[in-house]
Amino acid sequence: MLRVAIFSDVHGNLAALRATLAAIDRHRPVQLRVAAGDLVAPAGARPAETFDLLLDTECALLLGNHDLLLWNPEAEQLTGPYAALVRQQEPWAAAQLGTRRIEYLKKLPHQLRLSPAPGQDLLIVHASRHNPLQGHAANHDTSPEELRQLYGGADARIIAFGHYHAAFVRDWEEGTLVNVASVSLPKDGKPLASYSILTWDGQRWSIEQHRIPYDFHDEQAALAASGIPQ
Repeated sequence: MLRVAIFSDVHGNLAALRATLAAIDRHRPVQLRVAAGDLVAPAGARPAETFDLLLDTECALLLGNHDLLLWNPEAEQLTGPYAALVRQQEPWAAAQLGTRRIEYLKKLPHQLRLSPAPGQDLLIVHASRHNPLQGHAANHDTSPEELRQLYGGADARIIAFGHYHAAFVRDWEEGTLVNVASVSLPKDGKPLASYSILTWDGQRWSIEQHRIPYDFHDEQAALAASGIPQ
């Protein structure tokens, strides 16, 4: 049996990450924990502590678009009502992280592939297969044409990703799409962290998706004390 826990979009929310890791631990045995990008910024009050906890708990890490913006602010043209705030918070987070952590982030892979049996690959990316650090991930009603642009040719039974902060599982002609949603900043605004458990039993994959509460007041207090641009 192979059990993989996947979560994404922590965005420096240490309280939510702690709750997520504790919840995943209750699914033991878990052979692999994967944090699928957007690990430390923006919005979270404790990016350095969040990154260190991910390393200390031996999570496999992928690079997300907001991680890339920490050292390459021109990598993505941000738009929308939060763009100006993100441009302030990313440099703040980079300063908190320091050079050593930034250099570690620069070396992170863009995807992870597991192959438990022929034709049963699990591919994990941050957003899309072809452009994992820009653009967008599928949502509930993404058209088949756009799905092919995002994930076509992946040659995987399961394609798991985050970036779009709402969970779903969708069968598609080239495989099953699993959006693991986000540990932080969910689209519905509730103080709940999301993660998914994918289990290979030797013959087939099964998928569980979970949402859990975390100490929202702890995170709010840390934000108030942090000096992060609000």
